[in-house]
Amino acid sequence: MNEILNIQVGHSIGPYSLGMARTEVWSQFRYPITSFYKTDESTFRTDDISLLGIHVHYNQSEKVDFIEAWTNVQYNKPKLIIEGMNLIGHTMKDIKALCELLPYNFELNDYGYQSQEGVGFYCHNFDSEDSILDGVYIEKKTS
Repeated sequence: MNEILNIQVGHSIGPYSLGMARTEVWSQFRYPITSFYKTDESTFRTDDISLLGIHVHYNQSEKVDFIEAWTNVQYNKPKLIIEGMNLIGHTMKDIKALCELLPYNFELNDYGYQSQEGVGFYCHNFDSEDSILDGVYIEKKTS
């Protein structure tokens, strides 16, 4: 299974969209989905779609409000596509260059780059331009 997961900024990663109910998320995938608490302070469980490298987070209304996609996926090689570029295997230097080309306003945060439009890129060592991108996330931005 080598899925192509298109990223629509502020909307979706693959078939998983912000605002979906958990039952809708689970209906999109025919393989087991597990869930866990992301942190000790978490009050809502996060769904782990490990074959795609996707973590789906929910809000108090039990709707999707944050989706993460990892670039290193065990047993599978999904493609993460944003604006026609496959993010898999790219370095932070590549991501910086991509951010300059995208029509979004990116800012540096504690983990990588985040835009006001609802997309972010992160890396365990984002200060090093040679570090490989670890993941991308989308979230609904409120005005």
